[in-house]
Amino acid sequence: MPRRGLVLLGGLLLLLAGCTRSQGAVQPPVLPSPSRPAVLSASPTPPRAFLPLVMRFDPPTATPTPTATLTPTLTPSPTATPTPLPVTLNFCAALPQGGLPIPDGDFDGLQSALSVDYAGTLLDVNVRLEIAHTWVGDLRAALSHARQDVLLMERPGAAQNPPSGCPGNDVRVVLDDAAPAAVQDSCSETSPALNGTLRPAEPLASFAGLPADGEYLLTVSDLSRPDEGTLTAWCLALTILR
Repeated sequence: MPRRGLVLLGGLLLLLAGCTRSQGAVQPPVLPSPSRPAVLSASPTPPRAFLPLVMRFDPPTATPTPTATLTPTLTPSPTATPTPLPVTLNFCAALPQGGLPIPDGDFDGLQSALSVDYAGTLLDVNVRLEIAHTWVGDLRAALSHARQDVLLMERPGAAQNPPSGCPGNDVRVVLDDAAPAAVQDSCSETSPALNGTLRPAEPLASFAGLPADGEYLLTVSDLSRPDEGTLTAWCLALTILR
């Protein structure tokens, strides 16, 4: 027998001896049928693992309730009471055409009334006076209102021409406390002898604070004879605070 065969035979005997010791009987090897190919059993496919589907549910976002915007309550500032402003109004006496004759040589003279229907408080008084008269030094004039008397003039020019006063003719003056020149010291050689804005003999400020409405009374007297005259116009400029 060739050597290769001996080697194969020896290996077979060793194999049979091992099988006999372990199982007690020699089991012939099962050889595959030559007519059917051996079927390889495929390893079972492990089951596919499925992870649990976790669904995320986000809670609905709450719509925030709008916060009311608080409008600050403004405390109204007290309304300032406007300061009343004084007004200056002119009032003129109604005289007959040609004026009122002044009694000659009569201290009582004539009286002319002027009614003012305007409520308020007197702040300032000015008097416009127009008299046609020869020898104005004979004249005296006074204004009364609300039991207050103010001497406007008395024998103007007497200081320069005592005792008869200014010999000139006619009066056309505005008597104002703020005037620089005094009516008592005035006398012009030309007519009107008393002219322009002059300061009265007594201050008209004595009427300040009195009620503006009511009656104003002008008294004009001719203190000497024989010159005569006429009151032709008189007016008041009243500054009034309502």
